[in-house]
Amino acid sequence: MKKLLYILLLFSPILALAQSKGEFILTPNGFVNKDDVSLNYVLIDYPGESQTDLYKKTLKYLNTQFTSPKDALSLVENESITINTIDNRVPVQGYAGLFTVNYTLTIEFKDNKLRILAPSINQIYGYPVRDVITIGVTGDRFNKTIYNSKGDLKLEKTKQVLELIFKSWIIRTKLAMEKAKSDTW
Repeated sequence: MKKLLYILLLFSPILALAQSKGEFILTPNGFVNKDDVSLNYVLIDYPGESQTDLYKKTLKYLNTQFTSPKDALSLVENESITINTIDNRVPVQGYAGLFTVNYTLTIEFKDNKLRILAPSINQIYGYPVRDVITIGVTGDRFNKTIYNSKGDLKLEKTKQVLELIFKSWIIRTKLAMEKAKSDTW
């Protein structure tokens, strides 16, 4: 419980700025748009911004987020940026310590908007014992799953933290774009 509280405190500045619009929720079938579960993306409108400008501003922001951006970012010039990274703040019920999620997140660009595609979880893993323990969203090839095969939620705290990780990406991207809009020197 203390660890979950600690994790929530890490995200508190982000949560203070957050609104329910533009979020992902984790379902047994992966992430979907919270406001319209038939969508696997979130759209963010930027009226008057060209595709190229949105791409450049987002790339500039993302380059500040990684020690080695060339290893974390895959680029299609002026069209999309794919983020391949990890986050090691994921609690899993029944285990001490935090697990690591390896994921992919893609941002696509058009005039006046960007689209953040639903994150893809490549792996959730940890070393609480001698061997690696893997966590899946659903399925039978993992040590534990967030949802069972019937779609019932088993690891609520893990689900909540994963949703917070991707909510924070959306919020930080929005904030960076707002800052870039007013950043003149």
